[in-house]
Amino acid sequence: KLFKKKIKKKIKIYEFGSNKINILNKITKKDKKNICLVTPEAIESECIKMFQFCIDYTKKYDDLIFLWRTHPLINIKYIVNKMNVNIKNNKNIKFSTNKDVDFIKSKYCLFRGSTTVIKAIENSCYPLYLEFNNEEPNINIFDKLKEIKTIKNINQLNLIVANKNKLSKNLKMISSKKNNYFKKVNLEKFKF
Repeated sequence: KLFKKKIKKKIKIYEFGSNKINILNKITKKDKKNICLVTPEAIESECIKMFQFCIDYTKKYDDLIFLWRTHPLINIKYIVNKMNVNIKNNKNIKFSTNKDVDFIKSKYCLFRGSTTVIKAIENSCYPLYLEFNNEEPNINIFDKLKEIKTIKNINQLNLIVANKNKLSKNLKMISSKKNNYFKKVNLEKFKF
């Protein structure tokens, strides 16, 4: 809709959908562990900011495991070396192997601009948008969905983790509303 508003002349626009939408195995709440999947965009500075947030959280709280999942174009070891941090002894930080099992076992998904959050929502991970210092522009792809919590500091994240029972209702609403943003791929539309 936003794109159509910006186009001055009348042209036909085709919407093909997104390959991000695919539900994996049937997931039950008992399969989910207290794991937060962290999904930065393929931008080095975004990875560093998000990963530092996780490290800061683990210094104060011990109730959440962070699973760092980088874009395939980003080497996670390079990022960690660039951050100059030692996380070998931090039992609350794990590296993803970028497999679908990440979505099955994670209860939360910490995101910013990455569309990986679509797959996370499809597979019952509660999305949490990480905002830094009232940034402009907002890069939250779901900025109009009030059911998605915005996290600005580690204490806010801890409150959400402590009150996890209140999130199930919101997750159902988010899952139904996400189709206003992303739709399944429709190959029939290629026949124009």
